Amino acid sequence: MRYARIAAFLLAFGTVGYVVHAAASLPRRYELVDGAPSIDDLVQTLLAGLEAGDTDAVNRCLITKADYVDFVLPGAGKPGDPPRHYTEQMNDYAWGTMYGKTIYFRANLLERFKGKHYKVKTYEFRKGVNDYAWYRAHQRISIQLEDQDTGEITALNSGSILEVGGRYKFISLIHD
Repeated sequence: MRYARIAAFLLAFGTVGYVVHAAASLPRRYELVDGAPSIDDLVQTLLAGLEAGDTDAVNRCLITKADYVDFVLPGAGKPGDPPRHYTEQMNDYAWGTMYGKTIYFRANLLERFKGKHYKVKTYEFRKGVNDYAWYRAHQRISIQLEDQDTGEITALNSGSILEVGGRYKFISLIHD
């Protein structure tokens, strides 16, 4: 009887420990500030910013450094995985590398699409849609556009889109 009580205690303690560990791996509620309510809206907002040549409007379509280092990086494991932890130096390096490339892709897109009015025909995600521990990523968007003046079809290939709680923002504008 005594061993049964000890076994029951250990089983209960182990179960509580597992539940506490599992709960610790869940993200706190996170909201993408000014995230678009749909991918369609996000794409339209990006196109409007590009057409206007408005760098700030394009930037509002992108996640912030805080989004990246406080949410994207820690939540980048497989669903159910605990949060990943990185040093401040690693966070700065990862953000700087990704955002540095995004700056160049943004400049190229602004130069290419400024002053042109396009209608979205279709889009697809060249690297699919993937679930991570804390979010879903729609990876490497390819948008087929129709020039409203000439009828010409062109592709806008860009980066990945972060989905959190039904809101959307570009992680980057990098395409490969």
